[in-house]
Amino acid sequence: MKSTYYTRKLKESRKEQGLCIDCSKPHSTGYLRCQECLDKQAEYARKKRKKVNSNS
Repeated sequence: MKSTYYTRKLKESRKEQGLCIDCSKPHSTGYLRCQECLDKQAEYARKKRKKVNSNS
């Protein structure tokens, strides 16, 4: 529980400062994450979808 609480607070703080919520680098993408973190998230989602779809 504490871990989740502190992680949420850290991400809220980074969001308020206009930084990427994952790596704290400045972002200019208009999203909460920088382009590098968006790319990582997209790749993870692709792999997860592929795994789920192959099990069906």
